[in-house]
Order: sequence, then C-alpha cells, then structure tokens
Amino acid sequence: SEKGLERALRYEAQFLPQPNALCSLLRKAKPTDLLSCAEVLIEVEYYTKLMIHHQRWYYRLSDTPIDDALYDLIERRLNALEQKHPKLFPKDHPIHGVGY
Repeated sequence: SEKGLERALRYEAQFLPQPNALCSLLRKAKPTDLLSCAEVLIEVEYYTKLMIHHQRWYYRLSDTPIDDALYDLIERRLNALEQKHPKLFPKDHPIHGVGY
C-alpha cells in the first residue's frame, strides 16, 4: 500500500545522509579517475541505492525529500562512474531507465 511504502521509505531515510550532507559529499568527491577499484564499487553501490530510494519517493508517492538539483548530482556522479567503468552498469541498471 502507499502508506506502507511511505513508512518504509521514511524508516530507510533515517540511515541516509541529510540533503546538505549529501550535497557536500557529492561536491567534494574525488575525480572518478583517481578512485581505487574498491572505491568505485562502493560508490556505485551507494549512489545506486540513493537513486533508487529517491526514485521510489518520486515515482510512487509523487514526492521526494530532496530537490531535483541534488538528484541530478547523484545521477551525474553515477554517469561519470559509468563512463570510466561501463561493465559495472548492466543494461537493466536503474540509471538506464525512467521511473521505478
């Protein structure tokens, strides 16, 4: 149900950074070509989870706790990682689709 999804997303959000902290993290991120293999894997997994969380809010509940500009920063970081490491982004990766 919609209420159940909203409760689950609010619970999940407790473990995610606040928008200001997330924005700072993204703006201070190392250039993708300076990341170690482990850092790349961690970032891909982390930012993919953030992206999915916010897609659920936006596409299922018509709401989101972050603004479009911050979501775009997440998406740009994932795109930059994909350009350097395309094998980590299969065709069914959430970055390749619209909606959730």
